[in-house]
Amino acid sequence: MNNSRLYFVRNIFPNASNPCCVSNITLILQKLQNTMANAISTSVNIPRCLLLNSNGSLITIEQPLSVPSYLDRFDPQTLSLLEHIPINALVTNIAFNPEKYFIGMSGNSTISVFTKGVSNNFLVYVNNINAPSTASMSAVRDMIFLNNGQTMVVASASNNRLYFFSLINNTNYTMTSYITLNYIAPHGLLHVNDSYFYATSWTNTSIYAYNYNATISNWTQTLFVNAYTTSTSYAAHVLIDDCNRRWFTIQGYGIRIYNENGINLGNWSLGAGYFDTLLLDNYVVLLSNTVNSTSTRIDPQITCDDG
Repeated sequence: MNNSRLYFVRNIFPNASNPCCVSNITLILQKLQNTMANAISTSVNIPRCLLLNSNGSLITIEQPLSVPSYLDRFDPQTLSLLEHIPINALVTNIAFNPEKYFIGMSGNSTISVFTKGVSNNFLVYVNNINAPSTASMSAVRDMIFLNNGQTMVVASASNNRLYFFSLINNTNYTMTSYITLNYIAPHGLLHVNDSYFYATSWTNTSIYAYNYNATISNWTQTLFVNAYTTSTSYAAHVLIDDCNRRWFTIQGYGIRIYNENGINLGNWSLGAGYFDTLLLDNYVVLLSNTVNSTSTRIDPQITCDDG
């Protein structure tokens, strides 16, 4: 598979060798809407986060109402199911940092780390990551990695905190600090660079920016955008494309798109349940929907020559 433009999924941003493919976001959205009738969809039981592993496979985690949960691996071109791996726990979110899956566990607010087994449909347990009991996490959501994996940031939704962990060996992290937030339910995280990241507020339907201030050795918070739509819309995830646009997935609405200054460039009303979004080459969109229990692939049939 030619993944020449997967750099924006993996948070490596535009430069001279990776130019903006199509600057006309209105054209992209029109083509996506026009090709939805030809979308590929597959049934997945309450799919959550979407990610690509190091082999380019599409990964999601299922969040059923009872155990087992499942880690699913798909072909991102056809959405053919390649693996359906049971996990004997209720799960919340998943992250991938080279060759390891980090899975948030619902019951005990632990992050469990796994590697892929040699055979299909098999994970190898590595260890659990916890905060101290005096500052325990509650409702683990997104996880991101800074400084080549030396730092992990975790959104903890129920107690409105961001936790920071440091790598102590190649398999384990220890908590170094946390930030108590002035907004409710941090959820999605996006690593922009090692001193800048975004966090979404599930309840407030907002994106907050965090910038590391080396002078005071602290993170400063600013509101990037408030995208409140209705009382039944929730801020799920955000990604950045090859033209430096922010695609903000809002459950209960769809996707709103902003430039680097928070100016709205376009909107895509999709309806209920859309939880996460990935972009592949030529603006192929992958979506997870927790209400309809589907994962969907939409190919707008667009090339850089269109832009």
